[in-house]
Amino acid sequence: MAFQFWIRLNQIRCNFQRSKTGDHDTDAITFQVFKNGSVVGQGGMVDISSTGTVFEFPNSGGALFGPNPMGPATKAGLINDGWIVGPLDVVATDTITVCYTATNVGDGFLSQSEKDVDQLTEKLFDGFYYWLFGEATGGVGLIVGAADLLKNISDYTDKLPVLPDEAKFVIKLVTSPVETLLGVPDPALCNGTVFAGSSTFTGSQLAALDFSRPNKARQVPVSAASEFEVVTDLLTDAPTHNSQCGHEAESVVAFSVFCNHTPIGMPAHCGGDLVQSSWGATGNFELLVPSGGAVRHFAKNNDEPNSPWVQVHTFGYATSPSQLHGLPMMAGHPSMIQSQYLGDGLHGNFEVVLSARPVSGIVEPHVDHWWMDSSSGTWHGPEPVITAEGETVLALGGDPVMLQSNWGVAGNFELLVPNGSRVRHYARDNDNGAAPWHFQHEFGYAAPDTVAGATFIQSRYRSDGLHGNFEVVLRMLGGDGAPSRLDHWWFDSARMAWVGPINITEGTKPVIGATADPALLQSDWGQAGNFELLVPMGSRIHHYARNNDANPPSWAFVREFGYGRDRFIRHVSFIAMRNSKGDGIHADFAALVRSQVFGQPETHDLWRFSSRTGSWAGPEHVIAGGVSV
Repeated sequence: MAFQFWIRLNQIRCNFQRSKTGDHDTDAITFQVFKNGSVVGQGGMVDISSTGTVFEFPNSGGALFGPNPMGPATKAGLINDGWIVGPLDVVATDTITVCYTATNVGDGFLSQSEKDVDQLTEKLFDGFYYWLFGEATGGVGLIVGAADLLKNISDYTDKLPVLPDEAKFVIKLVTSPVETLLGVPDPALCNGTVFAGSSTFTGSQLAALDFSRPNKARQVPVSAASEFEVVTDLLTDAPTHNSQCGHEAESVVAFSVFCNHTPIGMPAHCGGDLVQSSWGATGNFELLVPSGGAVRHFAKNNDEPNSPWVQVHTFGYATSPSQLHGLPMMAGHPSMIQSQYLGDGLHGNFEVVLSARPVSGIVEPHVDHWWMDSSSGTWHGPEPVITAEGETVLALGGDPVMLQSNWGVAGNFELLVPNGSRVRHYARDNDNGAAPWHFQHEFGYAAPDTVAGATFIQSRYRSDGLHGNFEVVLRMLGGDGAPSRLDHWWFDSARMAWVGPINITEGTKPVIGATADPALLQSDWGQAGNFELLVPMGSRIHHYARNNDANPPSWAFVREFGYGRDRFIRHVSFIAMRNSKGDGIHADFAALVRSQVFGQPETHDLWRFSSRTGSWAGPEHVIAGGVSV
């Protein structure tokens, strides 16, 4: 299972400064975070330190920069002025390394221009990257790992003439930083590395940390994130310390890891016919299209923006009759996710639920599960959803929808099935080797109200402090021929109960007239993360957002997009795109729209919302092999 993390530098405590030739040292401080050996965010600054100094970040500045609070003087990648690096999308097999260093570049005060500071810290960034991730060459190269290098520094200084250039730079950086970084003869006896340390975690280790409520005294990445603080052991300059400088330098560093506990890599919202997968560097689009008894699987390579859609698989009842009834079946609309089951060790398997409806109509429709093994690219199924208690899950109303939650270690599958005036909630226990399904809850209405369709997410609201609440929007049909309405329900993870209905209104005006099922997600707009809702209205789609920073949260109409009156929208799927941020901050959206002109075949189009322009653009016709899909 993949999660989103942030790393924040909190504090550096100087128990003993490196130099004893003056009251203060001038130290260059760096903070770097690497993912799988590549830097994702780094910040640096130069400031005055002395024995007993405690730097709180963002720090209050010093003699070089004045009294105003400040962030990193030099920064690159995903780091902000609060010394927070992220967000980082991390799967179990990823490696995250946090590197923290201080280098004495002046015994006492050293006047530096802003440009000098930038150049100095940038060189430090490069040096400590080589230090951590350099490779040995010919048996005399750089040892990987800061701790190893410090312990064995004398072994390398003797071999300096024959070392690779990167290794020479690092050795000189450690032993003579002022000369190396500023290009002048070293003016002070005690210049050198005050401390250099690193902490490394796998994605699995990060996810297993004992997270708690964040320290609100400092900036947090998102309000819903929880925090684990790491305090290092005592860091010293013993390997390079000169006895004439007095007591060895001693320092302690504290940094925090934040997690929002919302699984990523598979959607935090219920699957539709479109997902953005972990295939490809950018993340391919994957599309399922039901066609009678068959389901066609298409993919678009987003690493090549102009590449066409390609049909990659076909599965369904055209080749596999229902295992439950042994009859020809029609495939309902699929709900697809990419799960944490890594069939090939890298890419999540695709998991699908859909309604299987007999062509003859002589038996009741039921819910089937299909899955694609990422190691072989083969779809498996159908597997009827039958609970451990013996209930065959029927599909008597709208289409079933599924997501993967953060309940359980492996992440349970959560399934909602509209059933007349009620909605039934099931969960699959993925920590159990048999992966049994269990009935969980039922909620809804009395007749004649009918649940026509549902969309749901696991949100960043965590009533129990750990598990996100489920949020559901239902499309409701009354028994009096009135236009459809939209109701919001939510599952309280502390009380383990569904709460609702709450009619969705724009101001005081109910949102009515949806002609197909809505699609819901939680975005990165706002501190708490707005709810974003797409609602088909005939030939148009209305985009609403709920401001979750407001008290109470409120829905507002944002914009609309779509077609002329001759085309009718049958279905919409909605995702927040990874690796696409038009404004550099907020994820762009994509919507896959299935529509039809009366008397003609259905077609599929992609629409995109740019966070830079604030507008929807499209349609981009889905064409595979020269034929509209």
